[in-house]
Amino acid sequence: MKINTLKIKPELSEIVESIWFFESNLGIPRSENSIVVPHSSVKLIVPIFGKLTAENSRLSHEYPESKILVTGIWDHPVSIYSSKVKIQTLIFRFTTTGGYRIFPFPLSEITNRILYFSNIFGEDVIKMENFIQDKINPFLISELIQNYLIK
Repeated sequence: MKINTLKIKPELSEIVESIWFFESNLGIPRSENSIVVPHSSVKLIVPIFGKLTAENSRLSHEYPESKILVTGIWDHPVSIYSSKVKIQTLIFRFTTTGGYRIFPFPLSEITNRILYFSNIFGEDVIKMENFIQDKINPFLISELIQNYLIK
């Protein structure tokens, strides 16, 4: 398992707290270690290689590769896991106030929810997702998403 921190463009330093690239040749097993504790920041998550599944007491949903996800603020634990094959995921963590500057709605509307970024911002994001679909370079994908956020 590897976790690398990627560089944030200066224009986003007040909005994006961190960018990580997570990679594991064994996936993310379904276990106590796959539980994500409650947190207070919105994230963009890009499953570059391998599908992610999020599960809580009410539902389970699998998310495909290359679709950019928005995770809202969580006030209860949720499990995140994948199949037992290679997984690569890019994660953008917004600052506490950064999410409010990016999204066109109160963040309370996405508490305990995962949405597709394209459902919020439409065709431009779909084009970006189609472009990154065949890319496996996390630095290039991070660059594209950061440029979109700056725009």
